[in-house]
Amino acid sequence: MTRHLRSRQRPLLLISGFATVLANAQPLFAAVLSFFIIREVVTGRLFAGLLIGFVGVVVLATPEMEFGNARFAGVVYVLGGAIGAAIGNVLLKYQAGSDDIYWPMGIQLFIEADSLVRQ
Repeated sequence: MTRHLRSRQRPLLLISGFATVLANAQPLFAAVLSFFIIREVVTGRLFAGLLIGFVGVVVLATPEMEFGNARFAGVVYVLGGAIGAAIGNVLLKYQAGSDDIYWPMGIQLFIEADSLVRQ
């Protein structure tokens, strides 16, 4: 009887605080992307801060990295949304001097909406 009840339980979802930490890793992704796309200067202190931030995200996400479970899928979707926001923000900064800022905003919204729809 217990086995039957367990099989009908909802899959494990991400805890909201954990999802918030992952989603707020967006500035880390934006900093790395801006180095490659906009050629922003990365000082030693900035690099150390980025490294510590990424290590923190990896340490938090590692227990959830069991391939195939619902939590892993949640981690992938939340990080996908954070990367989409980072891409959009970097492209907006890249296009800041021109009149056409709508396509970076559209790309950002499309990437983030795609990760939300797949949940």
